[in-house]
Amino acid sequence: MTDYTALYKQMHEDPLVFGGDTTKSYVKEISQLITKFNASSILDYGCGKGLQYTRDNIHHDYFNSIMPALFDIGVSEFEQLPAGTFDAVISIDVLEHIPELQLEHVLKQIYSKANKCVFLGIHSYTATKYLPNGENVHCTIRPVEWWIKLVSQYATVYTVIMVNSHDKPWVIEK
Repeated sequence: MTDYTALYKQMHEDPLVFGGDTTKSYVKEISQLITKFNASSILDYGCGKGLQYTRDNIHHDYFNSIMPALFDIGVSEFEQLPAGTFDAVISIDVLEHIPELQLEHVLKQIYSKANKCVFLGIHSYTATKYLPNGENVHCTIRPVEWWIKLVSQYATVYTVIMVNSHDKPWVIEK
């Protein structure tokens, strides 16, 4: 089985790769979710290098100045999943990077950290980046309906899913 963690760590050595900029495509929807649930704590699951916070400070403008806890298996600084639970968990441009056989584990982990709500931004198309072994970084490319059905099996809190940033949000109410 391919060691995706090692491949992502290798890719993260490039300072221009996986900075976390994709989160900016979803700030409006995430901000609405934070407000709707009066979230006071946030986990960014798969935050990349976290530059969206440390460089761009998007949390000040869109997340009520709540600095999210950060987790990303490819970044040594963030590779430990933070302890405890969070009112909101966001995961942007992550699930499509996970092999299908590991999605159950990842979704269970995401929902084990969520008290009130989850936001999932999924990109269901071939990426322009490739892993060092030649595989496309988006290894799970499925239609919207497939993602909704899968996530619905594990969702334990109110969930907003956007498959491709220009598509409409889908809601799973729990």
